[in-house]
Amino acid sequence: MNDVTFKLPAGETPARFTIDEFMEFVASDVFKGGEKLELVDGVIVSMSPAQSTHMLLQRQIFLALHGLFPGEDPESYIAHFELTLQFGKATLRDADVAVVKTFDTSVRFPDPASVLLIVEISQSTLEKDLNSKRLDYAGAGIPHYWVVDLNGRRIHI
Repeated sequence: MNDVTFKLPAGETPARFTIDEFMEFVASDVFKGGEKLELVDGVIVSMSPAQSTHMLLQRQIFLALHGLFPGEDPESYIAHFELTLQFGKATLRDADVAVVKTFDTSVRFPDPASVLLIVEISQSTLEKDLNSKRLDYAGAGIPHYWVVDLNGRRIHI
């Protein structure tokens, strides 16, 4: 199953939302199904549910990176699982695993400039991971991006 946006009749454009509006929807339980969502250029995108192979590999990668980046002091890097990052005023992306400089938890989302590495595990989202997500991460100056292609059994760096 691929990530989907809601289908609109020809000639119609989707409603666009700001991050603040999207977060209000989340807080008010508009999305009650526990569905994983991203906001991409103001459009709410439904993400594919993670399958067991994806979840197992995500955990293994996180644990390996956590061993290397435990975040033991305020100036160090730390591994994170399911890190949400903000890009501009209308895009929120969820990274499967990330290594980020320890950040101020009073901010809603960490600054993408503090991210050292993003790892995406791709089982049904390879095209998006290698294109639109890669461009968002590169545009934010994130220096390292890996896509683990489960079907192709390779890692794109």
